[in-house]
Amino acid sequence: MSLATAPVPIVMSSPRNQAGFWSKLARPLLIVVGWFLIVISPFIGILPGPGGIPVFAAGAVLVLRNSRGARRWFVRLQRQHPKWISPLRRMLRKRPDMAPWAWQSVLKLERMLVPRSWRAAAGIRRRFRGPRS
Repeated sequence: MSLATAPVPIVMSSPRNQAGFWSKLARPLLIVVGWFLIVISPFIGILPGPGGIPVFAAGAVLVLRNSRGARRWFVRLQRQHPKWISPLRRMLRKRPDMAPWAWQSVLKLERMLVPRSWRAAAGIRRRFRGPRS
C-alpha cells in the first residue's frame, strides 16, 4: 500500500453549467412576469393615456420569446389575422424596425379620422421625401 493516494477530483461547476442553471431559472420567471403584465394591462388601460397597450405588448413579447407553446399559438393566430399581429411580430425581431411601421400607422389613423384639408402627416412626409422624379 502506498502513502501517496490519487488526488480526489473536486467537482466544481463550470461557467457553462452555471449559465445553464440561470437560463433554466430565468425562462420560467420571464414567462410569469410576461403573463403578469398581460393580466394587469386591462387595469392599466383604464387609467388615462395609452398605458395598457405598451404593457400588454411588453408582456406578450416576454411570453413569446420564452415559451414554445405560446409561439406555436402565435403562429396560428398570425396566419389567421396577419394585419393585427404585425406589430407584435416586428417587436419580436432581433432588431425591430418600429419607426416605419409607426409612421404608416400614423398615416392610416390620420386618413381614417381627419378630413383631407386638415391632414398634416402626409405633408410632413412630402417635405422630407422631396419632389418625385
